[in-house]
Amino acid sequence: MFRLLTATVLSIILNGCSNNHQQLSRIQAVKTIFPSLGEKSTVNMGEQMFVEGTGFIANCIVPLISHTESFSSAVTGKSVVTMKANESLCVENFEGQYIPRYNNIKGIAGDYRYPFRIVDQKNAISFCTLDSDCFRLPLGSYKKQKDFIFNESILKQAIEFMGKSGKVLEFTYTEFQNNSARHAFTRNFKLDMNETNILAFKGAKVEIVDVSSSTISYRVLKGFQ
Repeated sequence: MFRLLTATVLSIILNGCSNNHQQLSRIQAVKTIFPSLGEKSTVNMGEQMFVEGTGFIANCIVPLISHTESFSSAVTGKSVVTMKANESLCVENFEGQYIPRYNNIKGIAGDYRYPFRIVDQKNAISFCTLDSDCFRLPLGSYKKQKDFIFNESILKQAIEFMGKSGKVLEFTYTEFQNNSARHAFTRNFKLDMNETNILAFKGAKVEIVDVSSSTISYRVLKGFQ
C-alpha cells in the first residue's frame, strides 16, 4: 500500500500544490470491464484475467525513458525521485498534476507517490515534484494518451488465473476497495475443462480459448452481477 508523507509536511506541500491548480470537473463515472467483452486476451499465470469496476477517462502522459535523481529540500529533506518508462502518469484530481501508479519518491517519511508537473521548454522537458525539485530530459521524452482510471474507493472485482493441473484450471476471485483486497470475499475455485470451457462465477462468464501450464487465452462474455 502506498506510504504517505507525515501529516505536517504533506499538508504544507499539498496546500501549496492545490492552490496553484484548478480542480478537475470529471466526466460522469462509468462502470467498465477490462478487457472488453468479446475481446480475445492472453495472460500469464498469476495475472488478472479481467477486472470490473467504476472509474473515469483521464488525460495521461507515458514517459519513454526511466530516470532517477536525488534532491535536497528545506521542506522535505533528502529525497530520491524516480520516473518509470512506459508507465502512465495521469491527471486525477487537479489540472497539470500527473499522478503515477507507483511510489515515485523515497524520502524521510518513507516511500510514497506524488504528482509530477510537466514543463515544456525550448530544448528540454522538466519533470517537477516536491518543492519544485525538477529534472530535465530531452524533447520527445513522453507521449500523450487517455487511460481509464479505476476509482479505488468503489468496489472493484477481479479474477486471476492461478494455473492448471491436467484439465483442471484454478482461479482466484478477489474484491478490492480503497486499494486493499477484501480478504473475507476472496474465493479460490476450479474449472474442469473435461466438462466445459465456460468459466461462470458470480454472474460473470468467460470462454476459455486455449490454456497451457503458464498462460491462458480467453474471451470475457459477461460481467459480474
